[in-house]
Amino acid sequence: MAGSRQVFDMAIDMVQTSCGTGVPFMTFKKQRGPEELLPYYADMGEDGVRDYWGRKNAQSIDGMETGIFGD
Repeated sequence: MAGSRQVFDMAIDMVQTSCGTGVPFMTFKKQRGPEELLPYYADMGEDGVRDYWGRKNAQSIDGMETGIFGD
């Protein structure tokens, strides 16, 4: 699917937990993918999606190469 995210294979050495008392409760209302994400990418077409990936997803927010270049 065009809106899929990358998967990272990691080895985790340590995890810190929290009591969670400062985290608000949130309720699930509905999925937005079928009504928003899928039509968005379908309207772009395959070439448009590849171009989008090349422009927007070539680097992570910390500047690392993602391996997505739209080709």
